[in-house]
Amino acid sequence: MQKTPPLSTAPLEFHLPDVERLKLADGTPVMVIHREDQDLATVSIYLRSGAAHDTDIGAMAFAAELLVHGTDRLTSEQFTETVESLGATIRCNGDRSTTLLSGLCMSDTLSKMIGLMGEALLTPSFDENEISLTRERWVSELLMDRSDPDWLAAQAASRVWYSGHPYEHPRRGSLSDMKEMSREKIINAHKTLLSSSRTVIVAGPINGSEVVDLLNSALSAMPEVVGRPNIARALLKQRAACIATNKDAVQTAFRIGLPCPKYDHPDYAATQLITAVLGGYTLARLFTILREEKGYTYGAYAVSGIREHASFTEIVTSVGNEFTADTIATIHSELNRMATTRIDDEELEHARQHVLGSFARSNETPQQTAALVWTTVLHGLPENYFPLLIERLQEFRPEDLTLAQERYYNPDKWSVGASGVPSLIQEAIGDMADSVEVWDVKGVVA
Repeated sequence: MQKTPPLSTAPLEFHLPDVERLKLADGTPVMVIHREDQDLATVSIYLRSGAAHDTDIGAMAFAAELLVHGTDRLTSEQFTETVESLGATIRCNGDRSTTLLSGLCMSDTLSKMIGLMGEALLTPSFDENEISLTRERWVSELLMDRSDPDWLAAQAASRVWYSGHPYEHPRRGSLSDMKEMSREKIINAHKTLLSSSRTVIVAGPINGSEVVDLLNSALSAMPEVVGRPNIARALLKQRAACIATNKDAVQTAFRIGLPCPKYDHPDYAATQLITAVLGGYTLARLFTILREEKGYTYGAYAVSGIREHASFTEIVTSVGNEFTADTIATIHSELNRMATTRIDDEELEHARQHVLGSFARSNETPQQTAALVWTTVLHGLPENYFPLLIERLQEFRPEDLTLAQERYYNPDKWSVGASGVPSLIQEAIGDMADSVEVWDVKGVVA
């Protein structure tokens, strides 16, 4: 029997470290987070282009991956060895709307690391052998993913959540996109990256003016920023379902989407508490009912996903085929209860403590603080957004949440992604969806 942890009555206060706001010679914003209590320095170069801006699907992801695999001066092995000799790490990751080149080092090697980051960004070699190796690895990973029920459910969810939107296609593209990827396509994507709006965030025991000098030197050849076409917000297709065919599956994986407000919406804080009550942690309703009471699954969770051009609450679980019908009926019932019934005081307080504790634990390091500052930049939030959010989360009473419960947790607004045996899932969904699409991943992604 799970023991209920004691509730803390001490209010949580959250304060961002002071952020020094500077600019490079070309106008690029630089935010310096002073952390004299740290030995490590982190540099994050955010470029406002990602997979949603692909002209050739998958090219942006290839370009991001290959930025740190060799330059005009250094082979991939030489670049890695040089970075490691500094005791540093340099990585590049791309998501749907942003590409991040990040570096971490001791403060006394910051100058050399920034130089290497500039070299990686401005003069990547895009060596044909590295392209081939990346392609082979990605193709192998995608072929393995096709047998993963959770991956299949996520792909099905993307098709129904983002239908017709740039977020719909896989970030790396399909198998055919990977196989047809050329160096020319990658170079074109890189040009788009370089001309993107950018922001640099530096954190650690550093001097702001010295960092600006280093960045000006390393990034002096960056081209002029070119505006990107506006991307519309993705709107959830309500009471719709997409099933990824997996005829030999012994389990059904679900990805159920619900509308969720953006960071700057007045309802955002309320939905964070409600989602936590629903499925945010191991004492939440979905976990307790589907795992602890019914024994259907190892876990059932709900989490808010806020992207630049979309925001949904996602319910995630996987169950054996024999539990498919009762699982989706149970989730439907719990959403009806959430949309129509006041949350219990103690239940809300447990969820509140979980949300506050998770936030505090996830914002301890300079890198985490840099990511938080970037969130305010990406979503156009005021500098004091997160301290005010923490205050707001501690003010809610159950009766303050009822309108948000009704607005965002009604199952008539859901959109279901699933993988498994189509006939079984279709029968389980029944009249809980107005449209159901069944597709074969091999036919779609091949």
